[in-house]
Amino acid sequence: MPDTYIHKADAELTKLVERARAGDEIIVTTPDDHKVRLVPVETLPTSTDAKEPRKAGLLRGKLWMADDWDSPETNAEIERLFYEGDKHPPDKT
Repeated sequence: MPDTYIHKADAELTKLVERARAGDEIIVTTPDDHKVRLVPVETLPTSTDAKEPRKAGLLRGKLWMADDWDSPETNAEIERLFYEGDKHPPDKT
């Protein structure tokens, strides 16, 4: 299959996508001779595609959070560490 130049691909994108979905190998070439391959991507299943619906409460009793996890003090400390902390943790040697 000959390469398709980018200006032609831009004008015929819908047709090229359909050809790629049908199994054709589509190579698009830019003016500076860079090449890309147009290939179909399998869709990942979403939660609505699941065979069984998710059940609420599956993690009940398995997770623990401190009572003050969302307190103003905790948030201020996280913000301070995020914005004012070292970019790299100190060496523990």
